[in-house]
Amino acid sequence: MLCIKCKSQIVEGSLLCSNCGNAQSSTSSEQKVVIKDALIGTTIEEKYYINTLLGAGGMGKVYQATRLFIGDQVAIKVLHSEQVLNTEAIERFRREAQAAARLKHQNAVIIYDFGVSSDGLIYLVMELAEGQSLRSIIKEQGPLTPSAATEVISQVCSALDEAHRQNIVHRDIKPDNIIVALGATGLRAKVLDFGIAKLRDLSTSVSNLTQTGSVMGTPHYMSPEQCLGEELDGRSDIYSLGIVLYEILIGVVPFNSPTTTAVIVQHVNQPPPSLRAINMSITPAIEAVVHHALEKRRESRPQTAGELADELLASVKGSTTVVTKPNALNVLGSMTTPTQGQAQTVRIDAPWIDKNSPAASNVASSSTSQTQKKSNLVPVAIGIVALIAAIGGTMAWMSQNKTDKPKEKEVITQTPNKPTPPSGMVYVSGGEFIMGNDAGNVYEKPAHKVTVKPFFLDMYEVTCEDYEKFINATGRNAPPKWVDKHYPANTARWPVTGVSWDDAYAYARWAGKRLPSEEEWEFAARGSDGRRYPWGNEWKLGFANMDATSLGHMADVGAYSAGTSPFGTFDMVGNAWEWTATDLAVYPGGQLPPPKTNEDRKILRGGCWRSSQTDGTTTFRLGYPARNSDYGDTSFRCAKTIDEQK
Repeated sequence: MLCIKCKSQIVEGSLLCSNCGNAQSSTSSEQKVVIKDALIGTTIEEKYYINTLLGAGGMGKVYQATRLFIGDQVAIKVLHSEQVLNTEAIERFRREAQAAARLKHQNAVIIYDFGVSSDGLIYLVMELAEGQSLRSIIKEQGPLTPSAATEVISQVCSALDEAHRQNIVHRDIKPDNIIVALGATGLRAKVLDFGIAKLRDLSTSVSNLTQTGSVMGTPHYMSPEQCLGEELDGRSDIYSLGIVLYEILIGVVPFNSPTTTAVIVQHVNQPPPSLRAINMSITPAIEAVVHHALEKRRESRPQTAGELADELLASVKGSTTVVTKPNALNVLGSMTTPTQGQAQTVRIDAPWIDKNSPAASNVASSSTSQTQKKSNLVPVAIGIVALIAAIGGTMAWMSQNKTDKPKEKEVITQTPNKPTPPSGMVYVSGGEFIMGNDAGNVYEKPAHKVTVKPFFLDMYEVTCEDYEKFINATGRNAPPKWVDKHYPANTARWPVTGVSWDDAYAYARWAGKRLPSEEEWEFAARGSDGRRYPWGNEWKLGFANMDATSLGHMADVGAYSAGTSPFGTFDMVGNAWEWTATDLAVYPGGQLPPPKTNEDRKILRGGCWRSSQTDGTTTFRLGYPARNSDYGDTSFRCAKTIDEQK
């Protein structure tokens, strides 16, 4: 078919044009050329069924697919064979993909799989995300308020800090690669494309920049050292994030020109224009933070993403952003229902938009509104079109309805100075909630009011590879099924099992943490709105490794990303039972049968891969012997008291 704007030939069903980036929002009578996509309706490696084409371009194609063994939806990027011309390049990309797949962070999109099929297809499998790209937000609505920008950028910094700790440099930070959604705890950002930009290094060199305008990264967001072809480290990402921060605050990038070469010259030689010259509501303190991130010499910038986040938080200290939920202001809400080949649109009408900005006024005066009928948070296909565009390009984020979002009622105040969690942990805000379930069994009754203080909690259950470090460092006995103190093959990212309560307690102490209390565990799993499962009140296939979608064994931690809790923790139900620090005891006003023995029993939570949807809930509790028993399906995650950070 033909692009409805530039008339370039594109693949039938594409959601955007690889030449001009225009979304294909209608089926024109002029779209005469049809190229049937042979992959739709086929299976890759007997694991992934290809449903639809989401986008296509110079680097490859992006599809929505079903993981056959799990049943959930994923995004698959199938690369053009000419992009990776030899086995050495394929192996280099494999290593990059493997490194990116090890990045497990609540603010980073998960890479599930990478492979080269028997018929030569080179592909990446990634999660689906919720929300809207920053590009779409600022294009449709204009700049963000400083407080909202800080909330988003701080989360991006958290993801970058973890990536840089693992020696992963993103190389293509830009608004298109940052997805923002509204969760139970407020704005939530996710970074796309970790490890993907490196692919362009395999087929493109900086030496041909002036000849073709093609270079790894997107020119408007590239650091000076990236423009010059120098070796990159994490400080390059910090510069790119500074460009993003500049843009989301005032609506334009600091360096712009019709030609790529001119933009690169500006990055290398020119200071950024003053933000306050465009928008006087930007404070000098915030402007100083942005300019610090945009220093030409990497040694002069913040040396870590965490430092940038700290500076930004300090610059807006004392301000808050009140985020009203969808029922009140249609936040992240209304959208039109698409037809085949038609892009869905999501418009944010939210109080984090800076309505005083000149850029916001321009957006308001030039945009046209259409009737919007359905209000939902929507899952956005992570068809990372940045992979597909050789340079720049506009990402079109395609949406589909999601029905399983708990009803959100309360107003959340975003506090810019909330503690930054240690690597691999999330911040759980604490508060009052109703613990237990009056409709549950005798151990879950009665429901009662509990208050927990803020704390940090591991995003994932402790893995086998984590636990191996512990036993090597301490000499503690390995779990029963391990051989020579090494976990079984292909289980590195499985939750460690075969551990008693004493083992879990010892690991937590060694790691400088502790086991969560039962109250903390339940609050982190269900939040304050009383949900039955971490994702809502209804059981959903493919949201946890248990019941009908169990793999029949443990899964890698984080594999069931659709089932995250309100605070961003993974696998709170299913996969493996989790120890808590709490002794088995009756709830206030309740009754329990008398114990048959005097053995020490601790509370296990969350069920395991063998569990049904009845006992794999946020309230089901099991009193289990702390020692001298079978722990084949028992694991744990750690908590950390906020005060311990001081």
